[in-house]
Amino acid sequence: MNPTSDNPMPRVPEYNPVDAVECPHCSTVFRVRTLMTDGDGRLMRDEYETIPMFCPMCGGRLEQSERKE
Repeated sequence: MNPTSDNPMPRVPEYNPVDAVECPHCSTVFRVRTLMTDGDGRLMRDEYETIPMFCPMCGGRLEQSERKE
């Protein structure tokens, strides 16, 4: 990671929670991808926007984040 101010990438808290989330309990950074399937297990659509409620690593509950526009 580049801690200097010349790094063009935004910090995780600046992202929309659909794009990136950091767990306040274990510091895991992740994003959720939700795939929908039909009855035969075939993908119906590629991806839906999802805001996570729990961390996949530690199970900690995430705060409800407002979507950033």
